[in-house]
Amino acid sequence: MNAWQGYPVPPLRHEAPFADRLVRCFGSRPPSVYALLERAIARRPDQEALVCAGQRWSYAQLGAEARCIAAGLHARGVKPGDRVALFVGNRPEFVFVLFAVQRLGAIAVPIGVREARAGLSFMLNQCGASAIVFDAELAGRIPDVNEVPSLALRVVIGAALDAGSGATGGAETLADLAAQPGADPGAPVPPAPVQDTDTAVILYTSGTTGHPKGAMLTHFNIAHSVLHY
Repeated sequence: MNAWQGYPVPPLRHEAPFADRLVRCFGSRPPSVYALLERAIARRPDQEALVCAGQRWSYAQLGAEARCIAAGLHARGVKPGDRVALFVGNRPEFVFVLFAVQRLGAIAVPIGVREARAGLSFMLNQCGASAIVFDAELAGRIPDVNEVPSLALRVVIGAALDAGSGATGGAETLADLAAQPGADPGAPVPPAPVQDTDTAVILYTSGTTGHPKGAMLTHFNIAHSVLHY
């Protein structure tokens, strides 16, 4: 029996998105990860999108959070193609920052919060990260500028860190970044144009038998995974 039988299947067509082989693709897929959120907002703005510890956000509210953070990151120099690391636990801010990064056409690099400082430094250097967003309780593992010279922007979720906090001293809080002038969701930074074959996310392997390797997931990959799910 066809596994899709009885379900509304989006139209499929053969394409060669990566030039080496024909594959069956969803013809009406969103063109980017951020477009997935835009589609949800357009279809059901007031429906529940995210729930955590008794707090709830609609799709419209999720979009507003992402737009404010995107404006703050943009004002700090984050641009299309930049790598932005997320050293963030299972919390709503992870979702907000992920979509903010995607709105800017930057590349999100989520890193597991159990990663030690040495491994974190390797990944940040290997992908050339220009920014990192991290939980305040993980501040002790954030490498300093000598360890990762490319890391120009550090944003902390939680309490502000004083200037004597070593590698993270003076890191801007996510709340302050999202609330700065120009981060008004009524006049947002427009979504950056991307190709669906552009990299959206880099996921690192565990590195148990050597250095971790970064798997580059495209907007095409992620949109198809979402539609399949």
